[in-house]
Amino acid sequence: MVVADADTPGRKHAQEVAASLQGIARTVTIAEPADGCKDITEHVSKGHSIEELEVIDTDPAASQVSDVSAPKATVPLDVILDEIDAFLGRYVAFPSPEAR
Repeated sequence: MVVADADTPGRKHAQEVAASLQGIARTVTIAEPADGCKDITEHVSKGHSIEELEVIDTDPAASQVSDVSAPKATVPLDVILDEIDAFLGRYVAFPSPEAR
């Protein structure tokens, strides 16, 4: 699911993101925050749930994946975990090295 900001540039960007997922994602749904909210942050801060997002487009073309059983590239698990750790380390302050 791609959540668009509730304005023309936000919708355009969401369409671009959805298009970039074509051939990768099984399905792509574009949704917007509930009426009166400008983006997902405001939507959540006003107490709305994910279920209250308003679907504005479901692109059936994005669900056409040629072979979902075979990945295009195989990345070793340790490499993936190191990348996740590096990503989280930019945004999460771990209380100790053991918490990583």
